[in-house]
Amino acid sequence: MYTALRLMMKGCQFSGKRKKRTGIDDDYLGMTKIKDRDSAWFGCIPVPRMVTNQVNHRLELRMKELDREILKDTDDMLQTKERHAWVVGTLAVFLVLHIRELDAGRNIFWKRYQDPLGFWIHPSKPQALIEEAIASSNSLLSHYHYVFGRNPLDINWDEQESRDIVNNDETFVYSVKTLQTYVSELMKKGMVGRKACDIYEAGNPKSVDFTASSLLFVKNISEGCEVKGFY
Repeated sequence: MYTALRLMMKGCQFSGKRKKRTGIDDDYLGMTKIKDRDSAWFGCIPVPRMVTNQVNHRLELRMKELDREILKDTDDMLQTKERHAWVVGTLAVFLVLHIRELDAGRNIFWKRYQDPLGFWIHPSKPQALIEEAIASSNSLLSHYHYVFGRNPLDINWDEQESRDIVNNDETFVYSVKTLQTYVSELMKKGMVGRKACDIYEAGNPKSVDFTASSLLFVKNISEGCEVKGFY
């Protein structure tokens, strides 16, 4: 699902390598190399807009299918509350939230700025799509915090008493300690609990990295269950 999203963010362009690979001349469908140095496509030969729209639509449909499958499997893991499922479930929820924030981040531009040339073709408005992603993220965060919880991140796993809780499961202890290190670094850098609206860079969805997804690691449950100030 993450790969599909990144493909949509990257966009489509002709490689210009078909002749070298197959001996057949490249067909650029009437498109030419972009010579405007201010363009994000400078030096590239983009695919026609209609083709790009069709490719993106197929990627969106695939993301929808994967989203349903991943959420079902993740919910099953959360419901079991088994020790081995905590690390996998936490990482799965984090990745889904990260995909949500990046996908919503793509739409902030269209919410903030006018579109006089009519490039926006989605049947729903940008704000509606962003709010849908936020509502979904809030639901996922609440489900995680109240059903699964982040308690293992607050335990000192170097103490034998803590290890005894998990029957000295070395794989589990190593996995949680590794996750603790990453979360600690995010906190040291002030990357937990940030608002997307404060750090968004026009045209750069990646600028909202670790905003909604970072709420997974907030200790205060009431703060960790609601995405605020996204756009």
